[in-house]
Amino acid sequence: GQVSTIVSAAYERAKVILIEHRAVLDRIAGHLLERESLDGAEVYTIVREMTGRDFSPRVPEIAEKSTSPTPPSSSPRPENSVSAGGLPGDLATA
Repeated sequence: GQVSTIVSAAYERAKVILIEHRAVLDRIAGHLLERESLDGAEVYTIVREMTGRDFSPRVPEIAEKSTSPTPPSSSPRPENSVSAGGLPGDLATA
């Protein structure tokens, strides 16, 4: 059905991206073999150095500050990092 078509198309697109960026993946894999983990900034640096494109996330500028302060969230957000099992999502938009 329609879901199967969407999944198949996404799978094919992912394969093309991985093939096109194989050298980047090999470099990241080499670093992971040496150190076991990389933080997001390190991955984005490797991608930028090898592709000339900057995929690092941007923090949107806030035009006006809120008049009512909001306390920080009590639950920590996961650190932007990559381990041997994953890649940053922005690389898939290449």
